[in-house]
Amino acid sequence: MAAISEVVCTSRGAQIASASVRAPVGRSAIAFARPAKAIASSSSACFRLNKSSATTHIIRGSQNKARTATGVVQAVTSAASEEIATAKGADVVRTVLEVSHGGTLSTICAEDQGPIGTYVRYILDEDGQPVFKLRPTATHTGNLKVDSRCSLYVRPHGVSKSLTARATLVGKVAPIDNTSEAGQALMQQYMDTFSVGEEEVEFVRLEVSKVLYVANMCDAAVHVSIADYREATADPLCKDAPSIIEFWNANNQDELIRTIVKKEEGTMNEYDVEMVSLLWVDQFGADTEVLMTSGARRSVRISFPRPVKDERAARSALTMMGQVAWEVEKDYQPVPLPLEEDEVTEPEE
Repeated sequence: MAAISEVVCTSRGAQIASASVRAPVGRSAIAFARPAKAIASSSSACFRLNKSSATTHIIRGSQNKARTATGVVQAVTSAASEEIATAKGADVVRTVLEVSHGGTLSTICAEDQGPIGTYVRYILDEDGQPVFKLRPTATHTGNLKVDSRCSLYVRPHGVSKSLTARATLVGKVAPIDNTSEAGQALMQQYMDTFSVGEEEVEFVRLEVSKVLYVANMCDAAVHVSIADYREATADPLCKDAPSIIEFWNANNQDELIRTIVKKEEGTMNEYDVEMVSLLWVDQFGADTEVLMTSGARRSVRISFPRPVKDERAARSALTMMGQVAWEVEKDYQPVPLPLEEDEVTEPEE
């Protein structure tokens, strides 16, 4: 099992050297360390050091019988032991609602009591409840005046074809108090979001009583509790994912192929893969579609070593994974830096 580790060695005289060590199966590289905190960098696949996590490492090489060093190890493990990390359902729903600004509002027709769907644009309040306006001439406005029950179906469009999750919010509409400070703030937010001026229209909030979401095509709908939905947060990368996807697909095809081949080690090699398309990026990893040379297509999920919180960290994680895959492909084996003496110098506090 391959791993990439950054080791900082401290020798007599307080000299510090840094080296990346790859330890394939059959080579001895024993490390005992607490997890080191990585600081993301968009320009480097290396981790920065966290002295508080420094521990002792024993490295055996062909020219060194036994050397003891002090440092930090952060390993990127192979796909064999990798767990697929994804967001929980409530967070997925909030993400879907956040990246979308419109959906199908289903109301009960006042004339024949049948269902009818119309399009509405919305914003979200602090609890994730949609707020939208009711134009006097809109079909759904008349229906809601008779029966306030409705549902809002949302599926992102124009974001990424891989963001296939859909959400349905069910409840009743209630008017926004346009005389309150909170109500005025919501109306102003709506106008700013859609660049519209003031109108003599009524603003309402969909008071959600039921939440359903479907993760992928043909999956069954899953119920999300109202409590979980209100406490959920949208993925921190949902606004930045499209730009990351566009850049990586246009400029980093080799890195994507290497990463996928390493992830699927044992089931495919570089000659099996024609192209890899990055489809979606979230804080836990990325969804890809792999076009095989046979013409078949496969969906592969890449998990980040740890959750990322912003665009810079996501780009750094993708870069790092490509670098790891390159070192494995090229069988890159840097020589560990020798120490002057077989002793350990404890790091400064």
